[in-house]
Amino acid sequence: MSDIFNSLSFSEEDVEAVLDEFEAEQALNGQICACGHPVKHHKYSKILGITQCKAGKQLCNCAYVNPVLRVSNSRFFMRKSTGHGPRHALTLGIHSVVRENLNRGDDNQISMDWMNNPVSCEKCKATDKKLSPILLTTSRTRFDLDIELKDRLVTALLCGECAG
Repeated sequence: MSDIFNSLSFSEEDVEAVLDEFEAEQALNGQICACGHPVKHHKYSKILGITQCKAGKQLCNCAYVNPVLRVSNSRFFMRKSTGHGPRHALTLGIHSVVRENLNRGDDNQISMDWMNNPVSCEKCKATDKKLSPILLTTSRTRFDLDIELKDRLVTALLCGECAG
């Protein structure tokens, strides 16, 4: 142990534990939840007994962590969902990365891949259909955007048939 720690109110082991936490958190960097926000912004609240997603200044209604995408730069995934499909935070983040890559040179591209490849519909498991992020209530019914939000939400990647 370094002598410098003799004058501090905590041990070198305490600092090692914090560094281990940082390293574990770094392993989550680049993972994007189906809600459209980085996994690293999801924290479990012991007081509330739930996982909360805090993306920037907004509190997302994401009910649980569901990593679906891996990116080399997660800063593009901080938008707010205002609906399904093209109005969803996941879609907006994906589009932002694609647009940013158009402005970058070939050797400086942001990588982006589905965590499960091929990606499939979460309901029928089809891998040959186009998918859309759909907001669902925790009871797995499609969230009606015209009603006041009183429930936490789940995002499912669904094909057109399953999305209804």
